[in-house]
Amino acid sequence: KPTYEKETVGSLLTGHPLESAMDDIKRVVDTDIEHLEGWRDGQPVRVGGLIQQVKEHKSRKGDRMAFTVLEDMTSRVEVIVFPSTFEQCSHLLGSEEPLIVLGTVQQGERGAKIIAESIDRLADAFAKYTEKTIIRLQADKTSRRHMEEIKEMLYSFHGKVPVHLTLHFDGRGEVDIDILKDLAIQPTPDFLHSMTGLCGKDGLQVHMKPTEVKRRNKKGRGPARQIS
Repeated sequence: KPTYEKETVGSLLTGHPLESAMDDIKRVVDTDIEHLEGWRDGQPVRVGGLIQQVKEHKSRKGDRMAFTVLEDMTSRVEVIVFPSTFEQCSHLLGSEEPLIVLGTVQQGERGAKIIAESIDRLADAFAKYTEKTIIRLQADKTSRRHMEEIKEMLYSFHGKVPVHLTLHFDGRGEVDIDILKDLAIQPTPDFLHSMTGLCGKDGLQVHMKPTEVKRRNKKGRGPARQIS
């Protein structure tokens, strides 16, 4: 039963290792770990953080599984990785980068746990869970050159996620602009940072897919998002 735990003492001097990634993580997750106690038993949820401890076990059938600890900047939670999920994501359990866990909340006497359905790197989770992106521009502040820069940026992050463009006219409402399908994008944190630089913080909206745990056929989100 191999066990390992990461050292976090260095964070006392350098700051929490998740600090620089928190804005990106918040776009993907439903809640921070501290607020999982308010989620219903059996509720699907997405949370993010760093894997701090892994204890491997064997199932009754002899298959590999793991009990892990996921930590964000608010708290930590036990994540149980059963064999079917372990087979897909075991290579990530030793990662030192932020991970996104999709799973089901399990409430008990000692608090909440998560039964993992999947575990992804943050960048992969963006691509996996983003439903669409909306670019909102002020018409009177948008030049042809600006539009060309946006178009070039979209092409450089070409993918499958739809992009919607809306022009806002002060006092006259908004107009939706059709964008060709070949301008669909591959959403990543780098894309968000680059596009925000072009459009401003309020100029880019990212809509995530509803949280769904397919294997257990349970859908929906928990309470309203609660992220510190």
